[in-house]
Amino acid sequence: MALLQAIPEKKGDDPEPYALRAATLADIPHLQALYSQGRQNSLLWHEAPEEHWRFMIDYWQDPA
Repeated sequence: MALLQAIPEKKGDDPEPYALRAATLADIPHLQALYSQGRQNSLLWHEAPEEHWRFMIDYWQDPA
């Protein structure tokens, strides 16, 4: 998993190199692909069906 500190700082008047935003339900296929890619290097992982990603996104939209 990449660390936020690894994102380079912008230089001078250049635009920010990256923009962070909260995930949306439309991001689920991409999140699943990234998770599957990352678990290749892990000894421990679990199956994360679409319902898992929906729950996580919905939860973080309103964690209260």
